Amino acid sequence: MVQASMDGFYAVDPNTARILDLNDAYCEMVGYSREELLTMRINDLEAIESPQETAAHIRKIVENGYDRFETRHRRKDGTLIDLEASVRYLDVRGGVFFTFMRDITARKRAEEELKIASTVFQFSNAAIMVTDESNRIVSVNPAFTEITGYEFHEVIGQMPSLFKSPRQTPELYEQMWQALNRDGYWEGELWNRHKNGRDYAEFLTISTILDKHGELYRRVAVFTDITEKKHASDLMWRQANYDHATDLPNRRLFFDRLEQEIKKCHRSQQSLALFFLDLDRFKEVNDTHGHDIGDKLLRQAALRINNCVRDTDTVARMGGDEFTVILSGLTETTRVRAVAQNILNALVQPFSIEGIEAEVSCSIGIALYPLDAPDQDALIRRADAAMYAAKSEGRNRFKFA
Repeated sequence: MVQASMDGFYAVDPNTARILDLNDAYCEMVGYSREELLTMRINDLEAIESPQETAAHIRKIVENGYDRFETRHRRKDGTLIDLEASVRYLDVRGGVFFTFMRDITARKRAEEELKIASTVFQFSNAAIMVTDESNRIVSVNPAFTEITGYEFHEVIGQMPSLFKSPRQTPELYEQMWQALNRDGYWEGELWNRHKNGRDYAEFLTISTILDKHGELYRRVAVFTDITEKKHASDLMWRQANYDHATDLPNRRLFFDRLEQEIKKCHRSQQSLALFFLDLDRFKEVNDTHGHDIGDKLLRQAALRINNCVRDTDTVARMGGDEFTVILSGLTETTRVRAVAQNILNALVQPFSIEGIEAEVSCSIGIALYPLDAPDQDALIRRADAAMYAAKSEGRNRFKFA
């Protein structure tokens, strides 16, 4: 029975700690032959206790008659194995220890991995949420509560849609689920809603865990709050692409928008109109009343121009008192003339700024794509030239290229 056992076995002389007998299973555990082990003592194999500690342990087992403990033995190749030992002392032939040992190395490794995973789960700065096969929450960590405001008992059994923000587009959720169902993984940015009603941005990764049959078992979502970082990034982008005085797109964003609209028109076989506007007599206002009044006039002028176009059109400030307008998706030019005349009418009305009445008008040059120019650079040149022609003909008028 001892030889057939899967557990290791040896008999030891408690007086000398020498191995008296053993089975093949223990030989396989430690990598020594039977002949080698029969010349060795327990201290030659023990990797935790010192010889003095082993001697004290032996005395304790003799006194109690039995012990069960975990230890570690050193194999012949130098590696260590974790063992669970059951020892019984019999007072025969001067005393003998009968010891059965089970290799628990894999179990100890798994326990250590679980311990590490539990520590990471509890102390991670990133929020962790685990859902089951029905997409219901089964576990969250403390960082989750800190980021979302929800306690453990408030979310267990709930669906993650509990945190959904109206700011997030349905298209992103559709793309996310397509990726999860196809690849088992997704990462990206999205908006969710805090318990207090505040929206926050997060960077999220979702991983899928399958069971032994290849079926969905768990999904693990790990996310961090990137709201401040996103706001800072958005602010930097806005500062780089928008005019500070008027809050309109600046030259950089104008060129990007124009390029995109030309590509769109080329694909759809439609046309667009580009307006170049220059305020007439703005320099007189600036010189007479100062730059602060001039900046406020520019801000009001920007609002008036914006009110004359659609939300899908672009109004930009090129610098100084020059503005541009991109009217896209045109099928005929009637609307172009109407918009140009509306802008003239809007800007010729007096401006009231801090009790000061100021009057300006504007000159508009208009170029059509692809009728007047085949590309962006040529279109800009034609519109600019038409604007100067309108100014030279008396101002407060528009002129086509």
